[in-house]
Amino acid sequence: MNYIRRTFLLPAAALFLAGTAFGQNNNPDYIINISDGGEVGGILCNEIALLTDSGGESGGYGENESHLITLCVDESAVESNAQFIISPQLYGHTWDVDDNSTLFIYDGPDTDGDLLGTFNTTSHPNGIILQSTGRCLTFEFVSGEGSSGAGFSGTFACPQPLQPFQVFLSTEPPLEAFAGLPIDSEGAIKICYTDSITITVGTNYPLSDAGGYEQSDETTLFRYDMGDGTIYQGFGMTQIGHVYDEPFGYEVSVQLTDVQGRIERTRMYVLTAPRPIFSNIPTLDTLCIGEVTTITGGITDTDTLGVEPNTSAILGGGNHGEQLFLPDGNNVNYETTITIEGFEPDQVINSVSDIANMCVNMEHSFLGDLEMMLTCPNGTSVNIFNAYNGANAGQLFPGGFGGGGTYLGDANDDGSNDPGIGFTYCWTSDDPEFGTLGEEYAAGNTVPVNTFQTGWAMTPGTYAPEESYEEFIGCPINGDWTLTIRDNLSIDNGWIFNWAIYFHPDINPATIYFSPQIDSVYWDENPDITSNFGTTIEVTPSVEGDNYFVFNAVDEFGCRHDTTINVYVRPYTTIEDNIACDLTHVLAPEHAPAGGVWTTISQPFEDANAVFEYLGEGVAEVVVDRYGIYEFEIVEENCQYTDTAAIDFRPDPDVTDLVNDTTLCIGASIVLNAGEQADNSHHFAVTWTRDGVPFNTEDLSVEINTTGQYIVSLIGACGSDADTVNIVAIEMDIAGLTEVCGLENPGLNVTLEPEGYGTWTSPSEHITFGDPNGLFTTVNSGAYGSYDVTFTDARCLEDGMTKTITFVEQPVVTISPDNPIFCFESDTLKLVASVKGSHDGMYMWNITGTDAPGLDSDQDDTQIFPPESFEPLEIYNVSVTVLDGMSPHVCETASTSVIFEGQACVYHIPNIISPNGDGKNDKFHIEYIESFPSTRLRVFNRWGNLVFEQDDYDRYQRDTGGWSPDDIEPGVYFYELAIPYIDRLETGNITILEAAK
Repeated sequence: MNYIRRTFLLPAAALFLAGTAFGQNNNPDYIINISDGGEVGGILCNEIALLTDSGGESGGYGENESHLITLCVDESAVESNAQFIISPQLYGHTWDVDDNSTLFIYDGPDTDGDLLGTFNTTSHPNGIILQSTGRCLTFEFVSGEGSSGAGFSGTFACPQPLQPFQVFLSTEPPLEAFAGLPIDSEGAIKICYTDSITITVGTNYPLSDAGGYEQSDETTLFRYDMGDGTIYQGFGMTQIGHVYDEPFGYEVSVQLTDVQGRIERTRMYVLTAPRPIFSNIPTLDTLCIGEVTTITGGITDTDTLGVEPNTSAILGGGNHGEQLFLPDGNNVNYETTITIEGFEPDQVINSVSDIANMCVNMEHSFLGDLEMMLTCPNGTSVNIFNAYNGANAGQLFPGGFGGGGTYLGDANDDGSNDPGIGFTYCWTSDDPEFGTLGEEYAAGNTVPVNTFQTGWAMTPGTYAPEESYEEFIGCPINGDWTLTIRDNLSIDNGWIFNWAIYFHPDINPATIYFSPQIDSVYWDENPDITSNFGTTIEVTPSVEGDNYFVFNAVDEFGCRHDTTINVYVRPYTTIEDNIACDLTHVLAPEHAPAGGVWTTISQPFEDANAVFEYLGEGVAEVVVDRYGIYEFEIVEENCQYTDTAAIDFRPDPDVTDLVNDTTLCIGASIVLNAGEQADNSHHFAVTWTRDGVPFNTEDLSVEINTTGQYIVSLIGACGSDADTVNIVAIEMDIAGLTEVCGLENPGLNVTLEPEGYGTWTSPSEHITFGDPNGLFTTVNSGAYGSYDVTFTDARCLEDGMTKTITFVEQPVVTISPDNPIFCFESDTLKLVASVKGSHDGMYMWNITGTDAPGLDSDQDDTQIFPPESFEPLEIYNVSVTVLDGMSPHVCETASTSVIFEGQACVYHIPNIISPNGDGKNDKFHIEYIESFPSTRLRVFNRWGNLVFEQDDYDRYQRDTGGWSPDDIEPGVYFYELAIPYIDRLETGNITILEAAK
């Protein structure tokens, strides 16, 4: 809720206005007709003169009138000036002057004074308010041709300092008349408990519109005293909503204070319907499931279940104290007093409930500074709270709970005197909502606030005072009640915006009571109501235990009240299935207070027997002679309810002693058995563990071949048993290579658990051991192949571990021919691979070189290359790789290769050339000579003279196309061609023909 930060005191002028006769238009001291003319003086300030038009109070004016009159206040008036008001809305004045007529008003005793205005209903529809500078006002009224109207009436008096205004209330639910309320109230709202109400205030400021000072909702302080300690206030707060916590009647006061301090008040009431009195409520009925009972309800107490109106009271609006500023103090007491009147002269407080509440709307920024005390008229004081835990001379009470920087309200902690927002805190000794303020502070009962600064404030609500109001018993009610606030430390300040004491209505002579009548009654629908005759119902409860039926009464406020009738149905008798230890069990059923009869329904064996011994209230001890599951039935005495229970009689586990501690040879095993168990033992939880780790949870016997400490545990519902045995099982492992390349195994290593020794043997004469009696040994073979080797532990000569060792021969591969020489043009090249040693039969060939031919993909031992597979003068590398015959392979890869050059063998030497330029046989061109490097050509004439010589003729011919003999004589020449590439010298004759002319 929001609280205004300022509170205005009522100015004295407003008090004056409220006490004058101004505005009592129906009872003026003088009635003056404007047609009387002249001057009327001597009007006192406590008198009202009513000025009317020529027709008087009930008549009107006519056309073509002209009247002049002067009115003056008495010279003895405190005020030296006068005021004139016409306000139909506030005072019921007449104001009907058409726009063809005018009322002239002059400042002074005649028309020589300043003209204060010209007025008619058209120009000033809301009326007139004006004031003279002297004691007199002069009025002139002129009506026009054909003009007429109801005229005017207005009050002339000493000036009122403040302007009245009108206040209108509208509410939801709406206000209604209610007998017994004060005649000046606006009526009452009738609500049901926890209903919310809304109050909307409408206003009218007629004199503001008529020329007075400006009034508006935005500058008017609205204050709503809800009658329960709650106060809402704020400028322009024209609407509030509220919910009452207690079901009483409340006087709601609405007060408006305008910008100049004028106060208008009104009040209304809120009546919360009290819960009616339900009488003759039947006690708990006790039925069996399916039984029927009758319940009758009605409005009179002659019915089985009666209801009659209850009476509630209107709580007084409280007796309110004034606003009090709590400036920063240090060992300073601040006081504010309420004077209580209206109770009987000798009336005193008789119980703590006589003071319904003491409420304070306040804010303060440091709870730890403060103490609060309430003092009644005879001087008795009560400690409301003490938060100061220091020691100061003059403090109200010793000790204190602390409180530190916790706020009261949404405090303004900026160091200024500007108020924050108040929260309402109440104290009562009659069932408070909270404990003492100190107890709630310790419990952390705070709320966050942050309007001004961020902090934590005590939660608003109703607390218990630190001292009970019992201290006030015997104190007079009438008189001065004083609230004292002590500030024990400097720096922080605060405000008390208002405070009030609420007395219980039962002790207040002016209390108004109300009793809403009951209009109708009915029962809530319920599927267990089998017949409904209005006020009488016949019920068949369907649920065991409490069955509720709701009876409703509706009062004249329209509020529904109910009470609940409880019909108790005996619950079914039940007995739980259970597990019994040994052969005895106590059967204890639920809900069989009168006992019952037990019988055996089923048993695990035909020859089994069960005997019952009754112990009272249905409890029986049963003894059986065989283990197993029995089903028992009880028939309960009261309602003949039946139920059955399966009782599982179980034996204790009995583990037969396991074998003695044992050693097992390699591969041996032993069976461990927990032994046979009694009947109905299949529920046992069986757990075998090896070295603390479970490995079998199903079997009573297990086969063991591993070293460890073995424990068998049998756990039943009623007991357990276990046994332990230690087993040593010799375990052997041989590590090392089982396939080696060559005739020597680098080593085999034996691991024995537990540690021991033994001997290596082999059935083959080819096998020898480096250390026949060691855990580690090398193994050698006199021939390639696979051979068994065995290690025998000295502790178990009949057992041993055998490994097969394979000795693999390293493969070696060769290619033939190893230096191929062939003519690439005509010869076929055949390469064959041969392998010595272990071989998997696969040959992986590879060839490199320019334009190398493809390989046979069969991966066999032969590769065949036909003529022209290679290029002349290019180097080729053909390689082959083979692997041993093991998988995976244990020997290194075997590879070899042959390198050769493609060799040309064919060339053609011409014997005739004709260098005639026709492009045919113009040059000495030796066909294919480019494939024979470093060839040298020399040509001689018939006289043996050298006519041409060229080293590297193969390259020369490649660059020029050959020797062109166009500069020698035709004839027969001798050539000499040296071909070192094939170690050959060619000679012969060449004829050069004469060139064509």
